[in-house]
Amino acid sequence: MSILLYSSFSERSVTIENVIQIVEAADKSNVHDMKNYALDLIVRNFPRVAHQPQMKNLSRPLLLDILYALAK
Repeated sequence: MSILLYSSFSERSVTIENVIQIVEAADKSNVHDMKNYALDLIVRNFPRVAHQPQMKNLSRPLLLDILYALAK
């Protein structure tokens, strides 16, 4: 399966409820397109995502990535 096909399938699977896990996995796996997609979803839905308990467990670098994405 090509990476493009994988990314397309995965993007359809990303939801508000799992976007934090997705951004963490994409970051650890260096899947930049998926990470950017997840960051965009977080930015567009930040009020809902920000209150998820998983936000408290994000690494500092990922929290900074989210802040930078919000500032764009």
